[in-house]
Amino acid sequence: MQPNIFTCSHIVRYVDDVLCLWTGGFLAHLNNLYLSIKFSLEIGEDSIPFLDVRVTLHHGSHKFEVYRKPTTNHLSVSNESFCHPRNKISGPSSMIHRLVSLPLEPPAFHKELSTIKYLARWNGNGNFNTDRLVQWKLMALALDSIAPLPCDNTSTRREKCIQPPYLGRFTSGQSRILKGYNFCPVFYNTSTLCHLFPSPKDPTPKFSKSGVYKLSCPDCTSVYIGETRRTLGVCLKEHKMAYTTNQKQKKSSYAHDWT
Repeated sequence: MQPNIFTCSHIVRYVDDVLCLWTGGFLAHLNNLYLSIKFSLEIGEDSIPFLDVRVTLHHGSHKFEVYRKPTTNHLSVSNESFCHPRNKISGPSSMIHRLVSLPLEPPAFHKELSTIKYLARWNGNGNFNTDRLVQWKLMALALDSIAPLPCDNTSTRREKCIQPPYLGRFTSGQSRILKGYNFCPVFYNTSTLCHLFPSPKDPTPKFSKSGVYKLSCPDCTSVYIGETRRTLGVCLKEHKMAYTTNQKQKKSSYAHDWT
């Protein structure tokens, strides 16, 4: 059989997502390497999404723009939520970080910036100064690119992360005090939907689950620890039957050791 002849000029991989430009039977070659691993294929014509970026071929070069899946709901933490202000601006901040990190052309840059402003207003974060944060991040990137030496952070002490509850305005003063002692507070909410509404599913009985179990000897302090993929009720019933009837042929390690 004649081997597949292919030429792969570009390949980029992140975990299990691969962006590749090739000619020939490259896909067939990959699927023949390991029979247990099969690659699926999505062919792009002049553009194709890769992670959160859309790559477009334009006059022999590449153009980039931010890509959002059709199922994206555009929801982030509302400004009316009872949580730390950092949590409220985490959504717009992450989108701005992506905006300044991608090599976008001016039309795509301004289009994404308008989208970020719209989503901030839509989630109740209209007071969030998007333009100021964008300018600050762009300035930081420019300074890092022209710095003669990398920043030396070896002299700074590493902060210790702790998780105190968020208590409103009191938390701001608490945060300043903790930072003075080299702590990095990561606040959590004490009131969530999980506390207000019970689980819609009925709890699974303990003996209807599988897992690790422990049996104790009735005559001494010895214990037996086992693991089962079946339900605990069925497994314990078999051990009990083998122990009480002294039937070692039931293949019960518990009954075999202590009968």
